[in-house]
Amino acid sequence: MKKNILFAALLFGALLSCKKKSFTEEPIPPTLPPIELGYSKLTTEQNKQALEQNGLDFIKKINTLPEEKFISLIERLGDLDLEALSNTIVGRELESIARSAKSKQVAGIFSAVTTNDVKNTTDLSNFYGIYNWNSKNENWDKTASTSKFEVHYPSTVASKTNDALLTVSYTASKAKLTVDEEEYELPAATNITLTVGEKEELKLTGVYEYKTDATPTKVDVKLNLGTFQLVVLANNDSKILATSVALTKDKSPIFSATTNVNLNEKYPALEDLEQIDEIVKSANMTFEVMNIKITGQANIKAIQDEYEANKGLSQKDRRTKEIATLNKNTSLFAVYKDKNEVFAKNEFVRIESTRTDWNYNPISNRYEPTTYAYFELEPRLVFNDESKMTLKTFFGSGFTRFVDEFEIFTNKF
Repeated sequence: MKKNILFAALLFGALLSCKKKSFTEEPIPPTLPPIELGYSKLTTEQNKQALEQNGLDFIKKINTLPEEKFISLIERLGDLDLEALSNTIVGRELESIARSAKSKQVAGIFSAVTTNDVKNTTDLSNFYGIYNWNSKNENWDKTASTSKFEVHYPSTVASKTNDALLTVSYTASKAKLTVDEEEYELPAATNITLTVGEKEELKLTGVYEYKTDATPTKVDVKLNLGTFQLVVLANNDSKILATSVALTKDKSPIFSATTNVNLNEKYPALEDLEQIDEIVKSANMTFEVMNIKITGQANIKAIQDEYEANKGLSQKDRRTKEIATLNKNTSLFAVYKDKNEVFAKNEFVRIESTRTDWNYNPISNRYEPTTYAYFELEPRLVFNDESKMTLKTFFGSGFTRFVDEFEIFTNKF
């Protein structure tokens, strides 16, 4: 299970929200449900309608993202063949933001501001200068500079003047990222603005810190995209890992995700992780979409003790035991934020799947298929009439990808 144990625990909240000081103390049983929350008086059908409306409200907000002006401004730079756009970290970041926004892929925007796509890039300092588009020659006129990267260009094909302006200030980190034995520059601070006339259409500010091996320890990113704003924060001081991401439109929340993890003083590399308590003392997470919030708590020690006791079982029997343990020792709820009311609880179920591997048989001198079953656990929301909905269905395909990107981001620390 390894890292999937850790992130599933963080993601679904119920597995890591501890209320004890250490794993050596007696566990405090979870409250089912949290005492400060009451249950919604809506019927199951009304709850499902409210959930559907919540999704429609989200779609309505996100559907306006491709209409934001910054997308066409970045695409226009691409049409004018600005070399720095595709050959620097900053340029690739802008291209990825525009591409993702045009297709309403919030996960792609998040990935763009948290992933250092450095391979085969050139340091931005190599492109420093003040660039002006020459419409007569259809080329760039460059004024040399040792500290500025500034681009003046026509915002549309029909523009008669260089009315769009891209400015970038950038400080490189002393830490270097090594990829395929090549060292690449990492940003310590970035400040990007994209304007037309006097109107700012995009602004990105970022502050980054790293260990000497280029592992990030701090990220502070604020990205304004017209009427949208994305804020990404992360900090790991070796004792606490805190991460958060929030998206708003016209200052109105659309979604957010937060984690706060108390780390052990010494812990193994993520790829060597076998048990949650090797790396985590306690943690909690929330995930909110419009008016819906997922929240929960768990008895971590009881869960981990039973996981240990079940190690020698077959995968099928082990999953069966794990699910029984989780259902006994966790509480997870879907909540209306505006009313602070629970409308569904959680349960874990076992899912059986099959997989076929092709292995070489030296006797027959050919590859032959072997099909075997494997078993996974799946969290589901349960309504008051016992009808169920998987969390995957709840978040929808767009959020499934976002969850994957958030996992990648969190695991970097």
